[in-house]
Amino acid sequence: MTIRIGFAEGVCLRSYHMPIHTQGKIVEVISDYEYARDRAMKIMEMLKGLK
Repeated sequence: MTIRIGFAEGVCLRSYHMPIHTQGKIVEVISDYEYARDRAMKIMEMLKGLK
């Protein structure tokens, strides 16, 4: 994780440039990851039913 100060300041997760500089932004990012996780679980369950 890289923390930058100055140009594009914020916390960048891994090598992906996604500067997080407000609490609202981190809440949004966490929510997006939780949504992706939940959708992935649902898709895996649907795929199991295709066997």
